[in-house]
Amino acid sequence: MLQRLLGNSAWQILDKVFRMGTGVLVSVYVARYLGPGNFGLMNFAVALAALFSAVAAFGLPSIVVRDLVQRPLERGTLLASALLLRLAGGAVAVLLTVTVAALMRPGDLRTLAIVAVVALAALPQAWDVIDYDYQSRLQARPIVVVRSLSFAASAAMRVALVLVGAPLIGFAWAVVLEALLNAVLMIRLIQREGLQFRWLGASAREVRRLIAVSWPLVIAGLSVSVYMRIDQVMLGEMLGDHGVGVFSAAVRISEALYFLPVAVAASVAPVLTAAHARSPLEYERRFLQLTRLLVWLAIGVALGFSLFSGTIIGFLYGARYSDAAPVLAIHAWCGVLVSFGVCGTLWLTNAGYFRNQMFQTLAGACVNVGLNLLLIPRAGVVGAAIASCAAQLMSAVLWNLVQPATRRLFRLQIGALLPGAAGLSR
Repeated sequence: MLQRLLGNSAWQILDKVFRMGTGVLVSVYVARYLGPGNFGLMNFAVALAALFSAVAAFGLPSIVVRDLVQRPLERGTLLASALLLRLAGGAVAVLLTVTVAALMRPGDLRTLAIVAVVALAALPQAWDVIDYDYQSRLQARPIVVVRSLSFAASAAMRVALVLVGAPLIGFAWAVVLEALLNAVLMIRLIQREGLQFRWLGASAREVRRLIAVSWPLVIAGLSVSVYMRIDQVMLGEMLGDHGVGVFSAAVRISEALYFLPVAVAASVAPVLTAAHARSPLEYERRFLQLTRLLVWLAIGVALGFSLFSGTIIGFLYGARYSDAAPVLAIHAWCGVLVSFGVCGTLWLTNAGYFRNQMFQTLAGACVNVGLNLLLIPRAGVVGAAIASCAAQLMSAVLWNLVQPATRRLFRLQIGALLPGAAGLSR
């Protein structure tokens, strides 16, 4: 089982590395072509659609994977019911995204068209339920291959659009076509295994049960979407698309390395879980080692980005994006807090504090919105970067101090910042 888990994690890491490297290079190429204004409008549309992605996902991934493990004989019904909910959630997400865009920018038909096209990607993404099936069987390789092919095709399409001088709407359609190609390849993949399922095979009882158990995860997902993407939406309204373009250029670089703590944590999660069952002292020692490793790696990266942010932005994006340098210098420190958050999620999961994660994300979302309202008018894109870091700080660290049940986790996190400290005193 451990070999299967590690092999599964290795494929996921390869997928993230491929997407990180290719994604940053293609994004830089597209950003240079579009300029801060158009690049900002594109990222505004993507961020607005991402706000409602939790509605489209309906909190189903972890629930359906668990159910497929526990009830493999009901595989077809489970997947069909999940597909129906994903299609319904995707339709609602598209409607909400377009409605909010129309309310935020009345009469701006160009923005409305870009947002509407990008939002349509939520519909073919419903077939991600096939991914749940492979996750339940610890078979990441087929899905990684499918997603990598779709992503590579989309990257090649965006490069081709630049070469032919395509308008912005073409890049919006590239987002939809990637999701559509991904869905087609997944359907072909599962058909090769002889499994046929459609939303018509859904069970009303199963649909009602999934709705009943998924609503806290929908709220948590919406909260995560808000504190991860609301800054770009608010920048678009308060500073215009140019500000979104500058901010997005910096964030694209700093967020590219977020995959590392996620991948490492996923790889060692079984080891931590086993240690949790054996000995509290061994578990906390291993947890502290993992947190300290990831946090200090992130600190090193953040220092490098802060010291050389001007050189990095100038080399990658050119002079038109020079205002992105201070954003990168600040936003890079979010990586340290992401490392705290990823390790903290492992601790909360092993402790069984699932509902606490919902409150964490809600607290982070509130901090991000409040500080964006306060800081963007005064400090512009730099203010948005500060708000992002503050939201991560609240969600990943400070909320653990507020709750009595998680204060032990807070002490361990502080101990991880102190080289050589045991961090185990109670």
